[in-house]
Amino acid sequence: MAALPFAEPAPPAGELGADAVYSFLVGEIAADRGQLPLAYNHYSHAAALAHDPYAAERAARIAISMKDRDVALRAVRRWVDLAPNAVPARQALAHVLLLQGDAAGVREQFDAILAIAAARGEDGFLQVGAVAGAGHGGALGPAVMGELVDAYAGDARAHYALALTLAAAKSYAEAGARLQRAIDIDPDWQKPWLLKVQILTAEGRNAEARDVLRGVVERRPDDGALRNAYAALLVQAKDYPAALAEYKVLRRLQPGDADVLFATALLAMQAKDWDEARDAFEALLASGDRQDEARWFLAQTKDLAGDRDAAFDLYSRIETGPYRADAAMRRAGLMAKRGDLQAALELLRGLRGSEPSRSADIYLAEAELLQKHGTTEEVAAVYAAAIAAHPNDLQIYYARALDASQRGRLADAEADFKRVLAREPEHADALNALGYTLAELSDRYPEALGYVERALKLKPDNPAFLDSMGWVQYRLGNHAAALDYLRRAVAAIDDAEVAAHLGEVLWVTGERDEARRVWAEALARDPENDYLRRTIERFPP
Repeated sequence: MAALPFAEPAPPAGELGADAVYSFLVGEIAADRGQLPLAYNHYSHAAALAHDPYAAERAARIAISMKDRDVALRAVRRWVDLAPNAVPARQALAHVLLLQGDAAGVREQFDAILAIAAARGEDGFLQVGAVAGAGHGGALGPAVMGELVDAYAGDARAHYALALTLAAAKSYAEAGARLQRAIDIDPDWQKPWLLKVQILTAEGRNAEARDVLRGVVERRPDDGALRNAYAALLVQAKDYPAALAEYKVLRRLQPGDADVLFATALLAMQAKDWDEARDAFEALLASGDRQDEARWFLAQTKDLAGDRDAAFDLYSRIETGPYRADAAMRRAGLMAKRGDLQAALELLRGLRGSEPSRSADIYLAEAELLQKHGTTEEVAAVYAAAIAAHPNDLQIYYARALDASQRGRLADAEADFKRVLAREPEHADALNALGYTLAELSDRYPEALGYVERALKLKPDNPAFLDSMGWVQYRLGNHAAALDYLRRAVAAIDDAEVAAHLGEVLWVTGERDEARRVWAEALARDPENDYLRRTIERFPP
């Protein structure tokens, strides 16, 4: 480290006197009690007696918080006198001078900060920017910093720091100009590029931000930070296949990075690239980081692949943390599939005692198990117990309504859906489900249409709502409109019931070859779906 630019004052001779010790202790106690004027007076007295930089700093910071500019200026100057090479002291003095509107004084302190930082091998421009961009003194801070930076016109760090300051003040046009100068000076430095992308994103110019970053990544393919930022922009744009491709490259560049592994695995699940997802989650487990998250998601990929024993083992190893209750509920589901329904129910009932905050969710999981493996009476009993325990939980009423709808009990379903809507009139899922139920189980099609229209206004791109609208339009005899909504739903979601609806409308309108194709593709993906099979059986070849 080079010699510091300012001469340090000589340390005080001898031990601290009793008066200085007393003033220091009183200052500490008063500060702890929030008695700021008293604390300031005693710290200031201790600093004067002992020439102590710490006491001077405490006095200065208290004076600044008291918002007495004259007192603050005296206190901070004393701090600088006692610690002339302390950047925080210089920053505090620059801050007070900004409040006083003293541009020349501010510039003097900025120059001092640069000199101190240079001697220590630090970036003084960022330290200056921390003061200039703090919002105190209005535009004076950035203006003085701009003059300073112009004196270092060939230093990319200077322009970058000023751009950072301007961007924080949302002066994006000026920040962009300064960034461009930094990039022109040092085009291989990644930070200006990343800040440029942040500014473009803040301005809503997302496509331009992606284009800029893509170009930089193509020129610097091994720069992990830039590629990571580009992948994040692609995720933000919901271009998941492109984002996954970038994260696969990042895995090669940063093979042990837990965040990269986790993001890769999640995107692979989104893309249904199960091999990539499993591989990434297993690598994450091996890394020792994010263990419960890795086990939770890896178990799901194993379950989807039919490896239920491996999934069960992974869920069993999640014994603490936020995934514990969900993992136990998944284990119960797997136990029921094995034929051990009683053990699964006992697991859930025990879990309800150890996880009382998740009680409602656990009741719903129990009801779901019994819907698949139990009796109608058992399901009804669980819902009754759940409502008794959680009488204000709308999700339980909504789930009970869905169960009644699926069992063809229109009156019960309608009553529970309307209970939900009475408390939450814009519950989009309840509106949609009630509309679909009325279209499926009654001839009250105009009423059904009204509910689904309200749901679609709330969530216009929801594929389940598009399917419901298509089905209601079909029931009303509006086949062209029905096909339009159902095609949009099928394009947005891989769901056997939606495919069954589209196939039925195609068949009825004479497009039987396309209907067969839609059904066959859906059946290949979900061969055990009862609704789809029943639909196909109603329209024999």
